[in-house]
Amino acid sequence: MLKLTYGRLPRSGIILHLQAPNLAVLAVAVAVLMVAAGTASVMGILVTLPIWLPLLIIGAITRDGLPAVTLIRRRLMFTRRKAKGETSYRHRPEAPEFVELVREGYLTLPGRSRNVRLLSLPDGSAVAHDTARQTATIVCTVASRSFTTVGADRQDESVQALMGVMRGWTMRPGLNTDRARVTQSAIATAGSVRASERHIAAARARRRGAASAGLAAVDASYDEALGHAGARVRAHLTDVAITLDLRALTANIKAAGGGLRGLGEVVQLERDTSAQALGEAFDTVSWLTPGQVRGRARLIVDPESEQDLLTRAAENNDDAASPHAEVSAGGEAIMSMDEHRDYVEAESGFHRVYWIFQWPAYEMRPGFLGSVIFGELPPPEGGPVRHVVTIVSRPVSIAKALGRIKEQKKAWEASDRIRQKRGEQTSEADKQAYAELIGQEQRIGSGDGQLDTSAYITVTATSLAGLERASSAMQTHMANAGLEVRLLRNQQAEALMAAMVPTGEGLA
Repeated sequence: MLKLTYGRLPRSGIILHLQAPNLAVLAVAVAVLMVAAGTASVMGILVTLPIWLPLLIIGAITRDGLPAVTLIRRRLMFTRRKAKGETSYRHRPEAPEFVELVREGYLTLPGRSRNVRLLSLPDGSAVAHDTARQTATIVCTVASRSFTTVGADRQDESVQALMGVMRGWTMRPGLNTDRARVTQSAIATAGSVRASERHIAAARARRRGAASAGLAAVDASYDEALGHAGARVRAHLTDVAITLDLRALTANIKAAGGGLRGLGEVVQLERDTSAQALGEAFDTVSWLTPGQVRGRARLIVDPESEQDLLTRAAENNDDAASPHAEVSAGGEAIMSMDEHRDYVEAESGFHRVYWIFQWPAYEMRPGFLGSVIFGELPPPEGGPVRHVVTIVSRPVSIAKALGRIKEQKKAWEASDRIRQKRGEQTSEADKQAYAELIGQEQRIGSGDGQLDTSAYITVTATSLAGLERASSAMQTHMANAGLEVRLLRNQQAEALMAAMVPTGEGLA
């Protein structure tokens, strides 16, 4: 029976749990101290104490796996942006610059208006061309039988097939570089029964005049059932976005004719290859069109529109179509957005983004995220929580992964030698971290692919009070799944944009 094991977040740092930002600040503090001691002896040390002592303290502190200097920098940047009025955004559709962006196919979103352009492949599927990062992203919706409805053998087969796909990603040019990404998104919304209501209304209209007492009773029962379902129904969509590094594919693009034509041919080839691989892991794979990419973004950010979007998708859906609704160019635009330290108010929703700081360190069965993906509000309110689980991965080549593990082992051993000299015992957590490095090395040797991963959970509600209730419920579900999460303070708007259009941001 297949089980999954996640290692603890690397905490060894370069030396004694200190990362590069920690060491940089400590180096500045020591430099100030040495200059002061060399020029003015004791008096110089005392005069410069307000400078080097805070730097020493800040450099030695790490919180939630991040250097304190990094957290301070983020807070200062948010304060500066707020003072300059950059945390509030208002969209003016009539502005000439936006009209031109819409005409050329650019996404009109805060921070991305001049960066991401939606192109079309010959079959109509979308390519999100990020001109700033020089990447191209293709997005598909995938579906398969739920883990909760199949046996353990079938679960293992699905996971093994997906692991095979990931292993292939680590070996392909354009996908095993620092800019390449694979983003998996699980979107949960309140769902809609409007399509069913319209269908039954049309059926009743066709048999008008032929109704009987028996049919009237059936109609009443069906209406009652739809009424109950409307309060409980949920919609779940799973997307996979593949972000290619165009700089690594420059030669391929030139060989295909260069420009947008060459880009399209290279992306089309990667799309066909990925479709075949994903087809081994999922029952259906549907590639999104530019309009559906815009509809996806609107569905996440605007709770008021989700009923109409889901209804339109249900009415227009067929075996070859994605369940995402089409939205015309410019329809994805956010008309107003106000960013706060710990949430964002955008369109009709209030949004809060969490970072999965630590995965479970113990063995888990596939599907352990079910309590998060199917998270609900507690009684008596009940009902699904609107949220998006976003997992951003960077495929790592085998050679690079093995080289990095070697360096991490050297850093761990150097830190352990220092601990021994200081008379400190090696903690069980440190021992487990070293054992995980050995395990990673063994798994790579046996053929498993290596991916660097960051994961985020975006919670949405229609009011601030509702956001607090939904956040509390999701924190409980995340704890039940063995996840340690941290609120992304001072980065909420940036994180929300990454969830709306999955072009691979969010992984350093």
